Amino acid sequence: MYLNKILNFKCKDKDFFYRTISYHDINDRYIRTLQGDLEYIENASNVTLSSQETYINNIWHSKFNLLCGLFIDDDLVATTGIKLCGNFATIGVLVFDGCRGGGIGKLIIWSACYYCKYFLAVENFLAGANVKNIASVKSFEACGFNLKIYSDIIQMRLNFSSLLMPKEILSIKVHDYVYDK
Repeated sequence: MYLNKILNFKCKDKDFFYRTISYHDINDRYIRTLQGDLEYIENASNVTLSSQETYINNIWHSKFNLLCGLFIDDDLVATTGIKLCGNFATIGVLVFDGCRGGGIGKLIIWSACYYCKYFLAVENFLAGANVKNIASVKSFEACGFNLKIYSDIIQMRLNFSSLLMPKEILSIKVHDYVYDK
């Protein structure tokens, strides 16, 4: 599915935008990051521009899946894959190579939860990460997610009422957005 809403916020003297992505947003860094994520992406080495265009088109026509991106100005720096089930959503996060370590994970997790709550009435969120992915786990924890460790996987849960807004966010606006299809 796609939504015609965009979340705009100021943070660290930069303009951030969170919205549904289209195949026009795909760039080389996006493809390289997907190809390098061998742990979570099936057949990651086979990811191409063409395969991602097809994937995004399928997401747009789905009733229960959403693919959103976090942009700094016009630069796509991270994505979230969201699967909806009633008032629950599972969130998968991918912060692009060269964009890690600056709090982008925390910002995109918060954005995904905020966006799903206000545009899709989602109340509860679920995510998972390998126990070795400390940066991801800390990003979810910073947004208020509760953690449960199962062997080598950490399950993370959040009710929207517990969502913590990153203190770096200075202002929030919502706009309509028109996509080039």
